[in-house]
Amino acid sequence: MRLRVPSWTTEEARILVNGRAVDITPQPGTYISLNRAWKSGDHIELEVPMRLTREVLADDPSLQAFLYGPIVLAGQFPKGDLSFALLHKNEEPKVKEAPMDVPALIEKGTKLEDWIQPVVGQPMTFRANTALREPVILKPLNQSWDRFAVYFQVSESL
Repeated sequence: MRLRVPSWTTEEARILVNGRAVDITPQPGTYISLNRAWKSGDHIELEVPMRLTREVLADDPSLQAFLYGPIVLAGQFPKGDLSFALLHKNEEPKVKEAPMDVPALIEKGTKLEDWIQPVVGQPMTFRANTALREPVILKPLNQSWDRFAVYFQVSESL
């Protein structure tokens, strides 16, 4: 049997067969082969802890999106001056009438965890540093109900 180990997991990923850890260290982004005589009722578990990763645009490396495991994270912003019709009656967006200021994120440290930190008590929610104002709150895209952004300009610390 071959199991895919997703690239977004950590080095702490592990495999259990019938509740016992298998002596294999799964490497993110690879496949693991389990060769044994299988019996009816054998139970396989693949534990894949999630970690923060980034997707960089090929033509502009400073423009980046962030993920936690396979989950796309979105920066949360207030609704601002969006009209009732736009919010509730499918009115076409008038972007110039209600612009959204998306701040640049400031990279502080060599690892994402150095500058994108979990928000205590809020699962899958993170806080990222910006240059000029409050930190940006990042949470799963599917939980974003107000205005949000997925791609951010990222610059090194000032």
